[in-house]
Amino acid sequence: MATERETKTLKTTGGHEVVYKSYLTGREFNEIQAVLIKDVKFNAVGKDAQISGFDPSAIEASNKRMLEIAVVSVDGNTQNCADAILDLPYTETQEVMEVLDELSGKKKVSTE
Repeated sequence: MATERETKTLKTTGGHEVVYKSYLTGREFNEIQAVLIKDVKFNAVGKDAQISGFDPSAIEASNKRMLEIAVVSVDGNTQNCADAILDLPYTETQEVMEVLDELSGKKKVSTE
């Protein structure tokens, strides 16, 4: 039985209120990662590994998927949250992404 997940709120420097999930599940994390590495191929050549097929636009798609999964609402609106955040000034979008990166382990959360 699924339980309601705790959320947190971020107030951006521009005054927008972003409510987001307090953590990602393993399934959600895998879904975000799958977007990033879906076309990547790894080949071993002797002792060296070669990576091919990486599409840099996958980073943008992965970030958008993170927003779609992790953000609950923007300024009280629960519809099209990813687009709402991407339409904010870049500095505010980055504020949100930095907080969400902590959820995915891209950025370590300070324990001080």
